[in-house]
Amino acid sequence: MRHAANCASRSPITTRVARHRTQILCGPRKTWRSALGRFYLEAFGIACDGKQDAIYPLLVEKFGAADPLTWSEKMSAIAWRLHPVAAIDALAARAAAAGLSPEARRQSLDAMAFINGPHAAAAMVKLAS
Repeated sequence: MRHAANCASRSPITTRVARHRTQILCGPRKTWRSALGRFYLEAFGIACDGKQDAIYPLLVEKFGAADPLTWSEKMSAIAWRLHPVAAIDALAARAAAAGLSPEARRQSLDAMAFINGPHAAAAMVKLAS
């Protein structure tokens, strides 16, 4: 009953956001690049601030993304937004992969550029040489 009262007190927008918040990762979207998809991606990124390295392995498991060269558009967008330290090797592999589109490779480089730390810098230098 308490849950019903809580739901009844929500505004229509809050109810809609709560209903769709789990669809950020697995819900159907026409395209991840749509305006709504970018909104959800940013909201998810804000929610994960400070927890990126804990969330990243869960995402890899959820998406079955052990091989970074076969990442879905959603997984690559999430890795770009979170830019966790744990993803440096995967992002470097994507950036160096000739089989990926230039856009996908650039996205991986951008994500690596936002990672603070010597391992990310070393990976960028290795890609540049």
